[in-house]
Amino acid sequence: MLGWPQTPPSFLGLLYSLKQLSRLASVYLVTLSAGQYGIAASRTAPNRKMKRGVESVAPPPNCQRCVTIYRSQDLHPIFQVTHPTTVKKLSLRIYGNRQLKTLPGQNTRPTPARVREAVFNIWQGDIRGCRWLDLCSGSGAMGAEALCRGASVVVGIEQLGKACATVRQNWQQVAKPEQQFQVLRGDVVKRLLALKGQQFDRIYFDPPYASDLYEPVLQIVARDRLLAPDGEFAVERDPKREMVAEPPELELIREKVYGNTAVRFYRWASAEG
Repeated sequence: MLGWPQTPPSFLGLLYSLKQLSRLASVYLVTLSAGQYGIAASRTAPNRKMKRGVESVAPPPNCQRCVTIYRSQDLHPIFQVTHPTTVKKLSLRIYGNRQLKTLPGQNTRPTPARVREAVFNIWQGDIRGCRWLDLCSGSGAMGAEALCRGASVVVGIEQLGKACATVRQNWQQVAKPEQQFQVLRGDVVKRLLALKGQQFDRIYFDPPYASDLYEPVLQIVARDRLLAPDGEFAVERDPKREMVAEPPELELIREKVYGNTAVRFYRWASAEG
């Protein structure tokens, strides 16, 4: 009968086993996320030279989230976990395989690709020629997608100056000469008040999930009649958070949940519009 060896394997023996396992691996990159921290882990193929430490940007000194495991014999690193600041900003692709610019960090969290695709599948027959309002534009992915799918006018509101510049670049890249777009910098509530008198066929609202923007924005859209009579208004939110009180003029027609993201769709109530 098989049993445990009389002498436990040595530490060097364990490291040698790791070395053998590393020979089965090819070069790959994995990005993990835990709460607000992102961790990038890179593994090297056998016999591939890799400098010690972080290859891209040096981590902060004494960072507790940076770990490198070395082989016992030649101190060749076989696995490295780096600080989130070393992770490059994500590339973002939209309809037609167009690549957009993004900003690093969580301040302009793009709408996940799965959610973007689902929203535009729901609205697929209504985008061409529509007037689109993009609230809390972030990187401008939703507005860019609308332009790619034929929206005639896209207006975005974003508070961060750097994000506004990114949105303009992204929309300029995809817009055709006959399409119009405008990016407004500032607080979304104040900027919405300045749009009174205009109407939009599709409105997409993606604020920071923990913000207190939901109630005032819904109220302004309803009170100032920013939604066209046959329009729809989509609101992105955290499904684990309770939704604020909604104005009676707006009717909830559907809600879709995609993992950690929920999207509520509104239109004018039957007696409204």
